[in-house]
Amino acid sequence: YALVLTSSCLRKLARDIDIAARVGDSEFALLIEGPVTAAQAVAAATQLVAHALQPSDLLPVGSHLKLHVAIAMVPDAQCGAQPDAALHLAYMLKSLREMPANTRKSIKTVNF
Repeated sequence: YALVLTSSCLRKLARDIDIAARVGDSEFALLIEGPVTAAQAVAAATQLVAHALQPSDLLPVGSHLKLHVAIAMVPDAQCGAQPDAALHLAYMLKSLREMPANTRKSIKTVNF
């Protein structure tokens, strides 16, 4: 049920133009479309983590989701940089997998 709850949290956060997807066994991605500031991305990640901590009838009593979030600001292609989506995704997944399971800091900003 944890994967279903996680995807539900992402869908609630995503707007119509955003893309939410499962990209690994237990990894998800949310591509927020349009100009977004770092502060807005951190606010969205914080909202996601907070929503996941809410109790759910689908989980055992006293259990909750503990999400780890990696944030990256991908350069706009109009700025002359051509982002490599596969490379960015691989780097993000690596960053997530390197986060300790018991860390108190569940949001990490990744720089390319």
